[in-house]
Amino acid sequence: MTAEYSKRTGILRIKLSGEFDHIAARGINIISDVNIRKYKPKKLIYDFGGISFADSSAIAVIIGRYRVMEQIGKRSKIGIENADPTVMKIFSFSGLEKYIERI
Repeated sequence: MTAEYSKRTGILRIKLSGEFDHIAARGINIISDVNIRKYKPKKLIYDFGGISFADSSAIAVIIGRYRVMEQIGKRSKIGIENADPTVMKIFSFSGLEKYIERI
């Protein structure tokens, strides 16, 4: 899995590609946390356009980053863009909708 981040005023976007499993989740947690704490964005967006597989690790990453955003005083939902309908269905069934918004 690869993750590329970009930033612009108030927004941190992390573009993901590959398989999002428990091994990849560790790296995503690290790159996300470092950049959230460094840039203190008002909004965090994950671009799932390049994801070929996602398991429950993706849910854990999103909930964890939501908590990190809260710690730095940012109480916004995490944006999800370009996610496969199957991935969005998994997010919906898991109750993740209170933490995310589809962009």
